[in-house]
Amino acid sequence: MRNIKIAVLLSLVFVTVFALGTTSHKAGKSAVPFKVIELFTSEGCSSCPAADEVVKKISQEFQGKDVFILAYHVDYWDKLGWKDPFSSSAYSAIQYRYGEQFNLSSIYTPQLVINGSVQFVGSDERRLRNELGKQISTAKLPNLTIDEVILDKKIAKVVFSVTNANQNDEIRISLIQKSATSIVIKGENKGRILSHVQVVRDQQSTTVGNLVKSVSLVLPKEFDPNKFELIGFIQEQGTGKIIGATRKNF
Repeated sequence: MRNIKIAVLLSLVFVTVFALGTTSHKAGKSAVPFKVIELFTSEGCSSCPAADEVVKKISQEFQGKDVFILAYHVDYWDKLGWKDPFSSSAYSAIQYRYGEQFNLSSIYTPQLVINGSVQFVGSDERRLRNELGKQISTAKLPNLTIDEVILDKKIAKVVFSVTNANQNDEIRISLIQKSATSIVIKGENKGRILSHVQVVRDQQSTTVGNLVKSVSLVLPKEFDPNKFELIGFIQEQGTGKIIGATRKNF
């Protein structure tokens, strides 16, 4: 009888240890080591080229890794002498939304936002590297996949799928020009040749719960499949935190 009790006890211990080990393994799998870097910049801002250079350096160093860079050119500098050819009021609206999220008294350029969770001056390379060194972990593992891209004249239809995300979480998919150069002839950067990386040329958003799992992006006249890519991410409703990201080449 004593041997039976010992056997049962050992069995319970084994089951418990196995369960803990399994749970631990799953917890490890749920770690999501990615970083989404959103830069708000403008060719009309004299402080912005320094931030563009920092982001360019990071882009080169982390190429092929789970670091997703999006450079939004805002339009509120356009009225001060130079119209940024990559600017859009839609990108300014995204920055204003972050301003509300972070309770900022005003918006500014250059600005960096990391994973929708922290913001700081875009030229602060030390701070950026510090943020890149941090690990993030989440109990859930949202997954966004770009399944298909259909090119039709001036439109790219992007078909995607998403799992383990809440119905009201936002899906944002962007058309990214990997590099660009401008000769600025007016404004604060007059006479400068400016280079950019990961320029957002169009972005569309929807919610996880939307039955239509596709968005259509407008292709610029200089579109070249080899010089563009797609970046998509999931943004948590309420907190604004980015909880999943993906990319796809054409």
